[in-house]
This record gives sequence, C-alpha cells and structure tokens, in this order.
Amino acid sequence: MKAIAYYRVSTVRQGESGNGLEAQRQAVEEWAAAQGYELAGEFVEVESGRKNYRPQLLGALAQCRESGAVLVCSKLDRLARNATFIANLMDSPIRFVALDVPSMDDPDTARLTLQLLASMADFEARRISRRTRDGLAQVAKSKKLGSPRPEVGAAAAGRVMAQKAQQNADRVLPYIEKLRGYGCNSLRSIAQELNNWRVPIRFDANNQPVVPDLEGGRQWQPQQVKNILDRAGLVV
Repeated sequence: MKAIAYYRVSTVRQGESGNGLEAQRQAVEEWAAAQGYELAGEFVEVESGRKNYRPQLLGALAQCRESGAVLVCSKLDRLARNATFIANLMDSPIRFVALDVPSMDDPDTARLTLQLLASMADFEARRISRRTRDGLAQVAKSKKLGSPRPEVGAAAAGRVMAQKAQQNADRVLPYIEKLRGYGCNSLRSIAQELNNWRVPIRFDANNQPVVPDLEGGRQWQPQQVKNILDRAGLVV
C-alpha cells in the first residue's frame, strides 16, 4: 500500500525554519510504519489553508489519482480550512487520511465527523478574514480615494488587467503542457481535465481563486485554453 504525504505551513518563515514541518512529517512517518504504508512521495506547501489553489496540493492529488495512493496529512486543517473543498474531496475517488480524525468503521459517522471538523476550520478562517477586512476598511476611511487624473488611472488599470491576464496564463500553462504530455490533444479535452483537476480559472478582486464548478457552474472552456496557448505562441 502506498501513501502520498502532504505538509503545509502558513508562512515563509515557518517553511524556512522547518517550524511545524518536522512534527507533521514525524506523525505521518509513524502512521505509515504502523499501518504498513510505503510513503511514495511528499509535497510541502507554504500557503494559507483558506486557498483552494495550491500547486503542491494539486500535485499531490494528481499523483494520488494516477497511482491510487492514499493522501495523508497530520491534521485536517493542514489539508484545508475550506469546508466545500473537503466535501468535494470526500466525493472524489481520491482516498485521504487526516491523522487527527479518529478512524471509524461506520463511513457515515466518519463523514459527519470530517464535515464538522472542516466546518469549524472554515468558520475560523472566515473570522480571521473578516477581521482583516474590517481593519483595512478603517484604514481606507482615513485616506482620500480617487484620482485627480482619471485618464491616467484608466491607462494604468488597463496595464494591470493585461499583466494579470499574462500572470494567469503563466500560472495555468504548466498544467496544460503536462496534460498534453498525457495525450490530451484537443482544446476541449484540456479544458475538461483542468476542470477535473480544479485548476482555478482566475483569481477575483480579493485574490481568491475562482475554482471550476463541476455541477453546471463556471468552468474552463476550450476558448480560454486557446487564449493561453496563443499567449505562449503554442498550438494544439
């Protein structure tokens, strides 16, 4: 039996110092030895648990999907602080283990426990985000808004939009190239796999990822894939 380990810390300082990582790694290695699992790989991320788009997590999920390995993390909030993300993961073919969630034989009880823990982590993350927004709002009240030269502001806004479009293309292109290596040779098939991998379509004004909704919501379309390839000078 094989397992893929996922470790996450929230700050660069934690990542550079190893603060928290060694404890996570020790817990996972002890679990693997006790349960008879071979650790076939590990992914380390320095990112907030509120964000669904995390390259290392996507890589871990892709490797689990390809190999059938179990995804394991030391605590559920290391995996995510987003209840919707956890719910979607539970409904996917990928098996995962959070070591702070007790092992239960009844799958319905196990699912309920996971949902409750994920909801509490989501609640905590939202409270932190709200306090941050309230603080920024107080700062904004003390500053004069607007521009004395709107035409300059419009030009700058256009440059920012173009820059964001290029950054988004640079972010998604490695996934497209990997899919092409797997044999996805049409715009439609690439778009479908980007949706399956939950690769964000873009980031909104609050820098939150717009994740594909596989139940009829916003999804990757072939034209969007073509736009990214065009920017890179590539063709399908």
